[in-house]
Amino acid sequence: MPDMPPDIIRQFLAQSDALFIRLDRDLAELEHSPRDPAAADRLSGALAAIRTGAGFLDLLDFEHAAARASDALRTLRHAAESDDANALAALAIAVHAVRQQRDSLAQSLAAPATTASPQANPVPVPTVDEQASACAAIVETSTARASIAAYLLPETEPELTSNSASRLDEAMSEVGNLVVQANRLAAIPFQSSTPDSDAPVLQRVERLSDELTRATSGIRHSVQHARALPIMLLFARCTDALSLDRFDITDTDLQADSTLIDRLTAPLITLIGACAASPRIRLSAQHDAGADILELAITGAIAPDSLDAALVAARAPLESMRATIAIQSDERGHTNIRVRVPANPVFLHCTLVRIGRTHVAFPIDLVCEVVRPEPDQLLEGTSTPVVMLAGGAAALLDGASLFGDGSGIAESLPYAVVVQHAGRRVALSCSRPVAAMEIVVRPMDPLPATRAPISGVGALPDGSPALIVDIPALIRLAGERPAARRAAA
Repeated sequence: MPDMPPDIIRQFLAQSDALFIRLDRDLAELEHSPRDPAAADRLSGALAAIRTGAGFLDLLDFEHAAARASDALRTLRHAAESDDANALAALAIAVHAVRQQRDSLAQSLAAPATTASPQANPVPVPTVDEQASACAAIVETSTARASIAAYLLPETEPELTSNSASRLDEAMSEVGNLVVQANRLAAIPFQSSTPDSDAPVLQRVERLSDELTRATSGIRHSVQHARALPIMLLFARCTDALSLDRFDITDTDLQADSTLIDRLTAPLITLIGACAASPRIRLSAQHDAGADILELAITGAIAPDSLDAALVAARAPLESMRATIAIQSDERGHTNIRVRVPANPVFLHCTLVRIGRTHVAFPIDLVCEVVRPEPDQLLEGTSTPVVMLAGGAAALLDGASLFGDGSGIAESLPYAVVVQHAGRRVALSCSRPVAAMEIVVRPMDPLPATRAPISGVGALPDGSPALIVDIPALIRLAGERPAARRAAA
């Protein structure tokens, strides 16, 4: 048993239980379709989160078992199709070994201590019945909050009025509180083995957990639905405002956050207005699901002077949303303007770390692993430091310079978060990992005045903020020269 407070270990076990559910689901999907990259990515993220937590608690056997499972997954990714069966079997054995470590840790936590210091003043361990009562209180609070959120939800409208938008914000706040309650419920420690007399109480706890799931899942879906508006509405606003009939609009069923559409309308009208002299104007949209980025494209014949003026007017509001603008022209006189903006999800499953006093969240599906590199794994003779990992080398960016709070970070940053998107990997140094968890993304919160790769701000269970990393922007930053990177920070 590690020299750690039992409550911290219980919290880790509660969080790992949710990850093991994902492991079982994704492993089953891989057994059915060994070449499914999405299932492999999810499995990799879950193993990375388990390994991170175990490493933080100095559970070396647990950490090594998770690392071996990650290695087995990498072997499967690169195996020939004829070797899929053997690679899958090795992966299943490795995942089972991780689960055995979890079970062994739970049993050691439940076992009575063999020795006790006479000066010790142990904290009483809650009985199962007391824990069940705590569950009941959480479920009662959550059910009430779900009812409040359901009442606040505006009826479905093509556009939100100021009144309904205000009610929706209040509903979102209540949904955020539901996430907090769910995290509290997951953190209640239960012994892995209990007397038979406690079985009815544990059944009651299971029923309470099911009630919380029912109370929250429907309202969360409703809030997400109410906040989402079709992208075609954004295009319709632009065409109506400009009174032009020369549009070719690519039909799409994409939806985006209502606040995002509101804030995009004015700068998009400005950019489209620069094409007013064009005989035809094409509008289209697509969604980069891996990075949760919305991309809008405007194509037409644009005079350079008109484009410059439009960019000056549109750049500030777009940059406030962490949007990027790319412009290309061809020999036929056509200009293509691409606007990429974070799609701002309602909830985010993330790997949370600390950099100094700042919480930083990484979308969990894009996290390969969180490591503590040894000195011989670091190559610092190049313009950008490089960390050598089992899956290959990755550029190592300084977390303090990008995400520090400006007060300076005296402590070392011994850990590194390794992320991957579009075939490229990069690592970011951090103080320590915190947890794998779900956070609430507040709708288009004002972002810090920095050019750091941040796509939004999330709310942690205690109400404190967490900066959400824009992974594609982080990877682009890794390709810049160090001087340009310092200027971005």
